[in-house]
Amino acid sequence: MTDILRVDPTLPPTDAVVAAALVIKAGGLIVFPTDTVYTIAADLHNAAAVQRLYDLKKRPAEKALPVLIGDVSQLADLADEVPDAAAALMDYYWPGPLTMIFKRNKNVPAEVTAGLPTIGIRMAGGLAATAIMDEAGIPLASSSANVSGEEPPRGPSTISPVIIDGVDMIIDGGICPDGQPSTILDVSGPVWRVLRLGRVTREALETAAGRVVE
Repeated sequence: MTDILRVDPTLPPTDAVVAAALVIKAGGLIVFPTDTVYTIAADLHNAAAVQRLYDLKKRPAEKALPVLIGDVSQLADLADEVPDAAAALMDYYWPGPLTMIFKRNKNVPAEVTAGLPTIGIRMAGGLAATAIMDEAGIPLASSSANVSGEEPPRGPSTISPVIIDGVDMIIDGGICPDGQPSTILDVSGPVWRVLRLGRVTREALETAAGRVVE
């Protein structure tokens, strides 16, 4: 039976945060709120947990999983190269609703990136998310907490029963403040491209980075 822990999103209790981190480290799947939508997450380096995440979401194996980090220092083991202008975007938008795609480090499991040479990374906002990431201390393979093709859930009441029954723990922090997925920006090549627009606009990215974004 899935454990559902209801928390105050502005002050998530330590016991719930520790419990969530322990589930992740034990190879489990958890669902928790971020600043955008609810996410489902697993230990990046636990192959069985990552495969379980794919299976539960019915996510095609050729679609890479984004990675959540709790600290910029974790980038060193994930991204092969971080452009200076991308670091400026981190200062503006991390934690927050921006996912950046980098050339991936060889340490990243191939199943997470679907064999691609790149990796999508975000530092999620929201106090519950940041507290869980800090406590876990490891990068997490993640995706919105929905079955592929369905709408990403902004609140616990819209999470699919398939997801609820298939994970080990849900942190219920009420409604996510943003409600839309993050903007995705590919910074892995000479031309930067927006692959998905969220709350962070192309104009805002160009202002913060000081360069053209397609």
